[in-house]
Amino acid sequence: FNKTFFIVDGFDFVIDDFYDISNVASINVEADDFVDRSRLMGIYGDLSLDFKRTHYLTLTGRNDWSSTLPNGNNSFFYPSVSYGFVLTELVDLGVVEYAKLRSSYAVTGNDAFQNYLTTNFFVSGGSTQGQLSYFPNSTIGNNELTPEFTQAFEVGTDLRTRNNRVRLDLTYYNTSSRDQIVVIPIANSTGYSNFVTNIGQIDNRGWEALIEADILERKISKPNKVWWTSSLNFTRNRSEVVSLAEGRENIALPSNGLASTQSRVIVGYQYGVLFGPRWLRDADGNILTNDQGYPIKDDEDGVIGDPNPDFTMGWRNSFGWRNFSLSFLLDIRVGGDMYNGTRAVSSRLGTHIDTENREEVFVWDGVNEHTGEPNTIPIRFDEEFFINTEDNLVGVSEYYIEEVNWIRLRDI
Repeated sequence: FNKTFFIVDGFDFVIDDFYDISNVASINVEADDFVDRSRLMGIYGDLSLDFKRTHYLTLTGRNDWSSTLPNGNNSFFYPSVSYGFVLTELVDLGVVEYAKLRSSYAVTGNDAFQNYLTTNFFVSGGSTQGQLSYFPNSTIGNNELTPEFTQAFEVGTDLRTRNNRVRLDLTYYNTSSRDQIVVIPIANSTGYSNFVTNIGQIDNRGWEALIEADILERKISKPNKVWWTSSLNFTRNRSEVVSLAEGRENIALPSNGLASTQSRVIVGYQYGVLFGPRWLRDADGNILTNDQGYPIKDDEDGVIGDPNPDFTMGWRNSFGWRNFSLSFLLDIRVGGDMYNGTRAVSSRLGTHIDTENREEVFVWDGVNEHTGEPNTIPIRFDEEFFINTEDNLVGVSEYYIEEVNWIRLRDI
């Protein structure tokens, strides 16, 4: 695409409180334009077969050529195959009017997410003393990039009772993404800030279910009858970072806010776990306390939480009578962690509600670092607590990890 922009600014208003570009003593005009070109070409084919409305087979294949990948790696092919078997065409299942078993295997290929990632280039630095200036882009290109591939395997079933009164879709999936193209932060001492590369492998597996039911059937012949339809969907996903780029065990994801806590991609963990300052623990996982009864901060940061939910659900109900209808959707989430940075800063400053009872005496649940015995020394949640356990504005991030659960009314 082509992009052109103009910026006009000025300095020193001639007439006070008259905010218009015509009312400035001097005007600067900045203009620029650039062309961003990419090309993606593809060939696609599919073959669908069915036998006696019982067996269904579909084969597909596609090959793409992309300009965002280097020569030699810019052509990639990805196929898929799916099979369905309608059991009720051969067997009478009574109240189950329709039953289908299905499975599929598919490979999906992707090129780079933007142009010009294979080489280094210069970008405009504007005007310097009346002369145009350019400087190197902060991201190092990579002329050995390869396409991304995701392999996905699914099995499932579709069930319907008579008159479609109850409907169930159930699916188990297992996917594996390899060679994902990402931007990795590097030391600024290299003269750059990022490097483009392919990373290793991330797997996902889980269940998806959708059940719908006409609890009170809607009949056109009986418009005065109340009807009620309900649907419930369920999703449970588990990811695992199997491998990353060579020589790397974790990658920090881009984030805003407090720098002490980050979302990271770490080998052996789920995608995007929370990483930051934590408590020092013994081999059994108990928090260690010092001889004054205060918990001890670990010298090394580590994994302190997992933001991925245990499962999510959506529940929609629709009611009707004559020309009136009502529908609402509940959004349900169970499990997963979040870092409450606002609470961390407010507690450190003594303005959070957690510090309201700062003179209250309590015993921290842990074991003494020297004796290994349960801690019995009382402390207060006052200024001394933060002085003894924290060494910066947000302190031990693990203490401010909170579990996320909710039931929300999404729409009505």
